[in-house]
Amino acid sequence: MYLPACFIRDQLMKNGFWQDGDQLYVSNEWRASKATGTLFQKIIEKERLQPGAIYHSGDRKDADFTVPSKLGIKARQLDVCQLMRYEQMLEEFSVESGGFSSLVAGTSRLTRLANPPENSHLATLSEIASSLISPVIVFYALWLLREAKTRGLRRLYFVARDGYLVKRITDALIRVFSLPLETRYLYGSRQAWHLPAIVDFSNEALSWLFERTRTLSLRIILGRLQMTPEQIEEILDRLGWFRSTWDRQLKVEALDRLKTDLLGDAPFREQVEKIVKEKRSLAIHYLELEGLFEPIPWAMVDLGWHGRLQQSLEKLLGMKTPTKTLGLYFALYADSPALAHLQTSSYMNWDLRNPPDLKDIPSLVFLMESFCTAPHGSTVGYHQGINGQITPKCREEGFEPLKTWGISTVHFTVDQFAKKLEDLVLPESILDWDSRSALVQILRTFSRDPLAAEARAWGAFPYEDEQSGNVRERLAIPYELTWENLQVALTFGEERRLPASWKVLWPGAQPHMRSFNTAAMKCALKLGLLKRSLGHLVRRSLNIRGC
Repeated sequence: MYLPACFIRDQLMKNGFWQDGDQLYVSNEWRASKATGTLFQKIIEKERLQPGAIYHSGDRKDADFTVPSKLGIKARQLDVCQLMRYEQMLEEFSVESGGFSSLVAGTSRLTRLANPPENSHLATLSEIASSLISPVIVFYALWLLREAKTRGLRRLYFVARDGYLVKRITDALIRVFSLPLETRYLYGSRQAWHLPAIVDFSNEALSWLFERTRTLSLRIILGRLQMTPEQIEEILDRLGWFRSTWDRQLKVEALDRLKTDLLGDAPFREQVEKIVKEKRSLAIHYLELEGLFEPIPWAMVDLGWHGRLQQSLEKLLGMKTPTKTLGLYFALYADSPALAHLQTSSYMNWDLRNPPDLKDIPSLVFLMESFCTAPHGSTVGYHQGINGQITPKCREEGFEPLKTWGISTVHFTVDQFAKKLEDLVLPESILDWDSRSALVQILRTFSRDPLAAEARAWGAFPYEDEQSGNVRERLAIPYELTWENLQVALTFGEERRLPASWKVLWPGAQPHMRSFNTAAMKCALKLGLLKRSLGHLVRRSLNIRGC
């Protein structure tokens, strides 16, 4: 330690740690160190103690545990204060960020140490929220503030539900930098805006209605229109879609036939138009109350991914007055037809389908949506009360699995991080730092190579994969033990060769799932790798070269 003992003693007194009778041994003043054991020997000699009467704790395995233990001192290693691997990664960007990434890493550590959860599952969620989710959102929020400043924006609308935590962190940074920027939380969703924005029944206008997801049935499609098959059973019977087909998985051919049948049927269109008319006036009234028609420069903030939500918002606003919107996104699919007619900007600034080399983050969409989930269900529309006030209607059924999983722990941790963030004193020049390299490194590591505890805790996240809320699944599931998978595993011995399954949202976590199937597949992969290694060895010893 290079600091003098008097300075250290003053700091201990100032912060209430020093007590009468305490002694302080600083290595540079005693010309001894813990690493060699000489400082412990000085203490034993000066205090006239037996080694077994001394208790020592510290965070270094060698100097604080191994060395004193050999001397007979009762030692304990404390690793809780050490930086976690994502925090260590942030340290690597300290110089280029002007020290900001180090401050973020320190804030992450303070947050997770301040309120240790009650069990290991919640502790892991808290660690992920403090050392990964919060920094990721901070870096995204920095870019949002830079965009707002550059474009002269005065208000940002954070669209529910993905905007909930992003707004919390952004608000904290606005206070840190004392920026003249207003933020609002805007209740919106695909169901709340797509439906009332329907102006025709063309394929382009209704692309969201027939969008393919892993689980897709007639009931799910009608649910996107806030209808049930039972409500239009006569129409469906006439079109040849009987009860036995309502919950059946739709293949490509069946989906195309359903699209043709429904959109070509006048009575069906009349039913939809009734719902649209009812929903539209309430939606426009709500947007008006939230100030979207006010003559000030604003932008909507959303994670992504196709721009269709912004397209529907612009249509709704245009029904009252011509409005050109601006969307600020985390990332976008460049081939989305909606983007051709919209003004947008993307933080990642590359196509999600074709990311640059070494910047591909598998499962990015699913992970970011799970990171930013709000403590309420998705918006399904709006309600007008007796007093005429328009309030959002949120779907709360099905939210219980998130509560059971531990969503409140995640939100509490991010809130604590935001509060600690406000204590920082930062120059506004931080806004100019390009944080994407730091974000890619930590997020890519989590996506591709999570720790076992992280994979099991976050892999259990009950992901909502359908806009109507009809489909919910885990982010990670065990391997499927199929003959095809076994053949690949035994032939190549490499996990990356396994056939991609549409059922796996987060493949990087799959090897850590506890199940018989996973254990069997891991054995097969090891055998396949051993077989390949032996094959290489035999060919080399016989000097056999492949064709």
